[in-house]
Amino acid sequence: MYLANKGYKIANIPLVPEVAIPDNVFQQKNLKVFGLTASPNYIANIRRNRAETLGLSSESNYNSLERIKKELSYAEEVFRKLNATVINTEYKSIEESAFYIEKFLAKR
Repeated sequence: MYLANKGYKIANIPLVPEVAIPDNVFQQKNLKVFGLTASPNYIANIRRNRAETLGLSSESNYNSLERIKKELSYAEEVFRKLNATVINTEYKSIEESAFYIEKFLAKR
């Protein structure tokens, strides 16, 4: 959404193994796709903190390493199919990730 506020036409598609991505996404031509990722431990830590902040159990499927690894494996598969440029967002602000994307787009 940060890039949309800067005038880019973007879509954010959450990747959840149990939810199919619409077929028309794979049929689009000339898409510039960026896949955002981080390590399983980094994601687990964020999710654990989020759960605790919300007063939820810190031990759940949502933040289990096994679940996160499954999600990341699925995301990598989707990134390959869409020929996405993958960006590791670990320890990066939204602005830093957006800057990298803008820099990449300027090269094309």
